[in-house]
Amino acid sequence: MLLSKNSIINKNIIIIITCCILFIFDQIIKFNVVNFINNESKISIISFLNLFNIVYLKNSGIALGIFYNKNLIIIIIITIFLINSIIWMYLNWNKFNYLKKYSLCIIITGGFCNLVDRVLYGGVIDYLDIGIKTIRWPVFNLADLLIILSIILFFLSSI
Repeated sequence: MLLSKNSIINKNIIIIITCCILFIFDQIIKFNVVNFINNESKISIISFLNLFNIVYLKNSGIALGIFYNKNLIIIIIITIFLINSIIWMYLNWNKFNYLKKYSLCIIITGGFCNLVDRVLYGGVIDYLDIGIKTIRWPVFNLADLLIILSIILFFLSSI
């Protein structure tokens, strides 16, 4: 039984360390984007067909431009959502398998990454620009990617 309990503790520690590393990595990237890339420039990573660029875009709204320039309202809503998510996750922790725990923690980490942007910069810092020539996907960031991939992982772990 002791080995099993240690194994659970070790898995939880791995989740926490992973989330901390992802948070720090996201914030380092955004700090560098804000300080070294201006709004008019881009760094072409894969220039063939203009596939992948690093750009600087500050998003002061949320999806589809909702609450554009309403940063304080968004901060309050996201903070309430994250606090409630953490409480819900804590109360239900033992009901989740390892992949669900991992994905939920990374979703919350992504939310905190973007919340910190709103507090520090007045909006979310987006920088990943992908597409083919002039057909572009909306610019996004690592935290957004973590949230989307973790939501997919969460649902796949239910199958």
